[in-house]
Amino acid sequence: MKQASILYIVVLSVLSSCMAPKYEVPHHPMPEKFKNQSRASRCEPMGQWWEQFNDPILNALIKQALKSNYELRIALEKIEESREFYNQRRANLFPVINIGSDVSRVRVSKALDITATLPTISSFYSLGLDSFWELDVWGKLRNAKNAQYYLFQAQVENMRDIYIMLIAQVAREYILATAFANRICILKNRIAIDSGTLTLLKDLFHAGLVSQISVAQQEQVLATSQDLLKASQTDLIQSKNQIALLLGVNPEAITIPLAKRVPLSHVRVATGIPSDLIRRRPDIRQVERELASSNESVGQAIAEWFPSFCLLGGMSSESSKGSSWFTGKSLAWNIGPSIQWPLINFGRIKANIKAKESVKRQTALRYSQAIIRALKEVEDFLAAYFNTLTQYDIVERQLQQAQLQEQLIKAQYESGLASYETLLSAQKNTVNTELVCIQVQQNMSENVVSLYKALGGGW
Repeated sequence: MKQASILYIVVLSVLSSCMAPKYEVPHHPMPEKFKNQSRASRCEPMGQWWEQFNDPILNALIKQALKSNYELRIALEKIEESREFYNQRRANLFPVINIGSDVSRVRVSKALDITATLPTISSFYSLGLDSFWELDVWGKLRNAKNAQYYLFQAQVENMRDIYIMLIAQVAREYILATAFANRICILKNRIAIDSGTLTLLKDLFHAGLVSQISVAQQEQVLATSQDLLKASQTDLIQSKNQIALLLGVNPEAITIPLAKRVPLSHVRVATGIPSDLIRRRPDIRQVERELASSNESVGQAIAEWFPSFCLLGGMSSESSKGSSWFTGKSLAWNIGPSIQWPLINFGRIKANIKAKESVKRQTALRYSQAIIRALKEVEDFLAAYFNTLTQYDIVERQLQQAQLQEQLIKAQYESGLASYETLLSAQKNTVNTELVCIQVQQNMSENVVSLYKALGGGW
């Protein structure tokens, strides 16, 4: 008898363990290195990568955003919600015990024949406990618990993904704001030069040395510069408002100081190896946890094929008189097993299993897709970053040459060897080159931010 009981327990354990398919993380082939990795370091990226910009204002903004950003706080609350759902699924493994009480007084219709043998008015007093316990023979409840636990882990990874995106968004908007502020200063200088050129052309026109066409063309150039200034001022205001939104404060309630130049990183980019993306990128880890959850959901659906066993029981004190409510003879109890087996369901269970298996396959495809997307993003921003590095060197040399040319022409003008118009043209060339340089600096810093975000840095 003892051996039979042991054998029965072993068989049930084996069957229950077979409900959920064996879970394995899908294998996705990874390259040994990135295409542009020869110009980068294979070391691990910096944890707090934004500090390489050496901008205390940016560091303070990111610190404040991590404390008060609403998206991040909502993500934390979603983790708490998912944790409680897991606790709910885990509690289903244990019996449910209820307590109930009923006190009633009933009057039966005198027009009924039963009133001849029963009293017309009667009382009923009841206080008792009842219990319900579903025995998880086939692992259905355990699969549901595990599925919710993996979803809880997926919510944690979602929060980490929002964390990384938040840091990148704050850094990007700050870079944009500083670029706009610098562009505004340069455009004001350009407007001053355009105004000076327009004044000169008007004087020459009145002297009969140039045509009115030249004056009209210069007025158009001045209007274009003024239009660019207004657009940059609007962009700066909107960028500051976006930073306020990321910080979780009202736009009018914050004054954001800006650096005098676009923050640049001179630290060599560290990429690690491609296979590290699976470990570092929270969006990939989130999909993998969702895949583990869908695998458990398949096991939960398969368990519906088999009978469910329950233990029912209850104990109560019942009486028609309050004086004998809690006496020994008022005690009542019941206990016994219950079994339910879906015999004919017209394919409902099978369809549910097929649907869960389809969800699992979809999630596996999304997992591979997330890896490919991560590789694509890293390759994109590596190429963009190194190209802007080269472009930055070229533009810096152009700016140095423009500034040198302006100094030489200014010296000639002061010596009477160059005209005022030539000096204004040299100054305009310098200003335009400065605008191009600001744009390249902005692109380079944005590419650094996007690259570290794509690498899963910052966590």
